[in-house]
Amino acid sequence: MDLSDADLDALINGADAVPKLEVATEPGPEVATEPQPEVATKPEPQQEVATEPQPEPEPQPEPEPQPKPKAEPEPKPEAVAESEPKPEAVAEPELETRLEVPEPEPQPEPEPQPELKVAEPEPEPEVRPTIPAIDRTLINVGARYCFDLALARGRAHGAFIGAALGDAVGLQTESCPIEMVEGRFPNGINYPYNGTYKGYPQGDWTDATDFTVLVMRMFRMRFEGKAEQPSIELAKLINRWNKNGFAELGDTNGFNAEGVVNRVLTDTEFTTDPVGSARAVKGPKADNGSLIRSLACAFTASPERWAVNCSDVTHADERCTASAVTFTLLLNQLIKWDSTAPIDAKLAIGPMSVGREYVRAGPRRREFLQKMTNSTRLSNLGLGERDQQSYVVKTLSCALWTFRRAVRAKSLDASFFKEIILEIAAQGGDASANCSVAGAILGTILGRAGLPEDWVSELPNKNWLEGEINAFLVAAEPTWELS
Repeated sequence: MDLSDADLDALINGADAVPKLEVATEPGPEVATEPQPEVATKPEPQQEVATEPQPEPEPQPEPEPQPKPKAEPEPKPEAVAESEPKPEAVAEPELETRLEVPEPEPQPEPEPQPELKVAEPEPEPEVRPTIPAIDRTLINVGARYCFDLALARGRAHGAFIGAALGDAVGLQTESCPIEMVEGRFPNGINYPYNGTYKGYPQGDWTDATDFTVLVMRMFRMRFEGKAEQPSIELAKLINRWNKNGFAELGDTNGFNAEGVVNRVLTDTEFTTDPVGSARAVKGPKADNGSLIRSLACAFTASPERWAVNCSDVTHADERCTASAVTFTLLLNQLIKWDSTAPIDAKLAIGPMSVGREYVRAGPRRREFLQKMTNSTRLSNLGLGERDQQSYVVKTLSCALWTFRRAVRAKSLDASFFKEIILEIAAQGGDASANCSVAGAILGTILGRAGLPEDWVSELPNKNWLEGEINAFLVAAEPTWELS
């Protein structure tokens, strides 16, 4: 069962009285699990065919087949009733039964097949275009807005820098199971740190922040009238980055792109039909790569539409789309938040309600809702489990947990930012991604001026990143009045 908006309201506020969803566990990013319901339903019509021959070996009196064509739904009762009064004709029914055996077999076979196809449409691309109408007024539930351009600019800037900081700090425990983190960091996790991790320069961010910059560049081209087909332009930027990296930073190639993107890049049609390439790629697709880069979509006039567009370029999975939409709309709500009032927990209801509609009804939607609402404790999220560390819904849940902590915080400042990022990093798993979305949430709330400057100054390419952010905001700000 799906949660109502009242349930979401109660769960995001941590009400214990609201019953938890009972969800049939489904492997997160595995796409291949969906066809299983079809295999389970097909044996049912076969059992019906198997039961019809059972009266055939029994009919020693065998006047049974004559009533079968007259009343097919009730073969057994008629056979019992008519076999007693007419025991005389024995030879003829035997011939009739043999002739009639092949006739009922083809009849049940074509009937259940169309029913299954209509009831369970498989192809994921067909689900997205038929998204039901959603009441977008939900996005304004409980909000107090005070849209000041300078304040909004500072919050947007803080979101990008906060995400890059979280990315850089979390890299230290990237891919590390939670039980190993304490052994590797007996004195705790610190930033800045000495040394390198996974081949990245000391203190640097990962490909997640690089891809956020690529999305910002795509938007600049779009706002300047140079990107008539944004999906294709973003695909070209990704492909160019993969070959060359950022030349101005001394890169010779893109470094360590996450799994789904790597697979999509191998498709020869990626730069001409990126969405088609993303759909055609084999293997699990529900990782968190498209969630993080959707950050830039939050600061446009149409955050939901752009989140769908940017996610589908490489991640053709409905859970990726739903997560990107939820995350983007929550950031868009926070940029308009009136800082003279406490953060209202209801700000998350609208984004969650809209996001869930992108996941088809059934086990996936129930799991999506459960993970979104079961975010009262960080330990509930399973971030440091060995399996499915980069599962997109886990990372979205981490963003929502961060939002909940901010709602309950006694003070929102640079120290609070550090506390949350280090607490998430200590969970291990895909820590760079999880810390990145948390940094984006906190950076939007605190603004650029509220971030810990001792951390910001340690980012190796801080000035370059600041320039990319400023260029994006200059291009994007004229569109804000449309939102």
